[in-house]
Amino acid sequence: MDTAEQWSALVGELIESRMALARAAPAIYPMTLPGARPAPDTIRAAEDRLGFTLDLQHAALLRQADGWVGAFGMGDLLSTADLGAGPRWSLASDVLDDFYLAAPAGTYPQRDQVYPIHTSAQDVFVVWRDGALTAGGHPVLWIGDGLVDQWVNVSDFCRGIVRLNEVAIESLGSMSAASEVREDRLAGGPG
Repeated sequence: MDTAEQWSALVGELIESRMALARAAPAIYPMTLPGARPAPDTIRAAEDRLGFTLDLQHAALLRQADGWVGAFGMGDLLSTADLGAGPRWSLASDVLDDFYLAAPAGTYPQRDQVYPIHTSAQDVFVVWRDGALTAGGHPVLWIGDGLVDQWVNVSDFCRGIVRLNEVAIESLGSMSAASEVREDRLAGGPG
């Protein structure tokens, strides 16, 4: 995936998925939208702060969605302004530092070979800069208490988030249906 049109379509899928999640449980997942496309020099400024070039797919995503507070139903997709600076970066770095302190040596990529792209208080999604290159992008790892999941690159990660949102919506629907059956039973209705 390498064209702006393809990334725009993928971000559109993420927005639709996030809207569906907000409709399914607005009290849990209030609607949020990605940040506006950044000015051309902001990606270079983020790279200068970090001291390395961003993963090409991650940079392409940022060109379409410069961060996203409350993204994907949890946590925040870091913006170009967040990369290497500010409270979201600090939170992501703290989560990663804690993870690496507890992780068995040699089990995961070295700490300096990953950088956060999304964070919450409990977990972080990182790009593995030296991981295998697939379709122009490096692996994305979901790190929580351990390695929760991984994707071959940022576009695969985005599609994975759409699938995770679909599963969450199905689960919310199942819980809602079960709750309705219990309420009917308590009220002496069918079931």
